[in-house]
This record gives sequence, structure tokens and C-alpha cells, in this order.
Amino acid sequence: MREQAIFKRRLLCTEAIFQSIHGVLSVESGYIGGHVSSPTYDQVYSDTTGHAEAVKIEFDPDLVSYDDLLDIHCDT
Repeated sequence: MREQAIFKRRLLCTEAIFQSIHGVLSVESGYIGGHVSSPTYDQVYSDTTGHAEAVKIEFDPDLVSYDDLLDIHCDT
């Protein structure tokens, strides 16, 4: 079974942290929200698109819970 969690990315090392967790199947960085289709990195960081950096995590809930992932996210 697979579930997904999407968190606003807080640190550059977020992907590596989640990839090291037993039960995490994949980690993908990208942007969420905003009003510009397919924004560039520079556009997002100009703070004019309304986007935020995010990380999408696919995980096996039998091995790691959403609450555990949320705790890890909040602690990083």
C-alpha cells in the first residue's frame, strides 16, 4: 500500500532526510500553489508567483506513519 504526504520544504537537505527513513518509497521536490504555470526557480524566489517549495513523499503506512513523517518534518 502507498500513501502520499506533501510538505512545504524547509531545508535543502529535506529530501535526504526523508530518503533515509524506513518505509519512505520516494521523495520528489517541486513547487505548490501559485498562479504561474511551470515557474522557474528564479521566479519562485522572486516571491512574485505565489509558489512555495514542497516535497512529495510516497510512503508505506505499514512501515512509517503520516504522523511520524510530520514529526520529522517539523523537527528539521
